[in-house]
Amino acid sequence: MLTHKVPHRMARDKAVTDFDHYVSLDWSLKIMAVAHMSRRDDTPRVFERSARLKECKAYLASLKG
Repeated sequence: MLTHKVPHRMARDKAVTDFDHYVSLDWSLKIMAVAHMSRRDDTPRVFERSARLKECKAYLASLKG
């Protein structure tokens, strides 16, 4: 999985800085990946598991903020 750092010029854009947390979800038939990044982070944390809605809900509920 590729991860990208948010460039500084984008971080100053009002639309980007309106949020404290960013969540991305990638779902396929067998595997899901949830990436989470807060404004303080340089790189996202990625959670990969088998594609089960129960696991996805549990992970999202564990996020703070």
